[in-house]
Amino acid sequence: MQTQEPETKTPDTTSSGDKPTTATDKASNLVNDILADASAGDDETSVDSETLEVGRPSDSVAFRIHPTLFHDANMFVKKPKGGSKEYYLVAPNMVSKMDGVKRYTLFYGVHRDGARFLWAVSAVSTDLWSRTARQIAIKAMKEWTRLVSDPVKGKYIGRTFPGLDEVPDFGPDKTLEELWVEAFGDGHIIDSTDHPIYQELFCKK
Repeated sequence: MQTQEPETKTPDTTSSGDKPTTATDKASNLVNDILADASAGDDETSVDSETLEVGRPSDSVAFRIHPTLFHDANMFVKKPKGGSKEYYLVAPNMVSKMDGVKRYTLFYGVHRDGARFLWAVSAVSTDLWSRTARQIAIKAMKEWTRLVSDPVKGKYIGRTFPGLDEVPDFGPDKTLEELWVEAFGDGHIIDSTDHPIYQELFCKK
């Protein structure tokens, strides 16, 4: 399945004064680099004040996936003992320097209660969990779906609701770049060997 390539915007560098670069500006530039990276493509494949979480949809609330706001990226997923997974975008210049970097498709979605999320689904794995997750994400672009785990069969099941004809509210009109900056801008883009995750992996601290 072909993903729709989002339009990338080149930040305006003209200014009447020398404004300092903010953390958001830096994140926006890095996200632009990641979205423009050719290796990030994959041919196979509301409440604005709330945090845009990265993770699986809820198993107790129906959700929808946006039909165009999805794209592949190189990512590192940290799995702390007893904690939730932590997701990091990896800039193109760091992919070959990092261990454990994998390709994921980031699907933008919203739960029926208005909570927004980015669902990271493996873009390369052929295991049943990944395959069924991708199938369900695509199905949820057209109908309300609830995610159910089936550990016995090692897969996900998508419960659909044909009679539910509510139009999903994906929140404010945002580009893919803006959504990724919102979700990853606070230290969750690995762009240099100075990043804490790289330092931790290679025992630099």
